[in-house]
Amino acid sequence: MNKAIFLDRDGVLIEDLHYNCNIDKIYIKKEILPMLKFLQNQYKLIVITNQSGVARGKFLLKDVETFNKYMIEKFAKHGVY
Repeated sequence: MNKAIFLDRDGVLIEDLHYNCNIDKIYIKKEILPMLKFLQNQYKLIVITNQSGVARGKFLLKDVETFNKYMIEKFAKHGVY
C-alpha cells in the first residue's frame, strides 16, 4: 500500500499572494522544507491547488502549468520531490 500526503499549494507550501501566477514571486515557506524532506521518506507528496483565477480571467491555465512546473523545480533544488 502506498501512503500519500496531500498539500495545498498556496498558503501551505508557498506564500499565498492571491492570484499569483508570476514565477518571480514564488516564495517557499522556509519552515516547510525540513518537514517535507522528512515526510517524503515515508509518503508520496501530492500538491493540490484550486486556481479560481483561471475562471475569473486573471490568468490562463497554461500560466498555472508554467508556474507549477517552475515551483516543482525550485523544490527539487532543495531536495524535495
